[in-house]
Amino acid sequence: MGYFYVIMELTYTDGCMATSLDIDGVESVDMDIEDFRKVIHKIVDKIDDFAMLQTIFMDFVSCKGELVNEYHCDCCGDYVTTHTITI
Repeated sequence: MGYFYVIMELTYTDGCMATSLDIDGVESVDMDIEDFRKVIHKIVDKIDDFAMLQTIFMDFVSCKGELVNEYHCDCCGDYVTTHTITI
C-alpha cells in the first residue's frame, strides 16, 4: 500500500488498556500483513547490535517454537527450557 519511505517514524504506545504500533501515522492493525513485514525487515536491517538481534531470535523461537525440554538445575536453581522451530 506504500507505507515505505527512506525514513519512517515508528511509535509504540502502551498503557491504560491501550497498545499502539504506529508507522508514519498508520496503525499497524490497519496495514496489510505484507506491508508490515516490510517494516519489520527494515527495522532488522537497521540493527547493528548483535545482542539485540539475538534477543529478537530468542523471542521468536520461544514464542513460536515448540517447548522440547524443561528442567530445574539442582546446581544453580535455574529453570532451563529448550524451544525449537523449523522455518
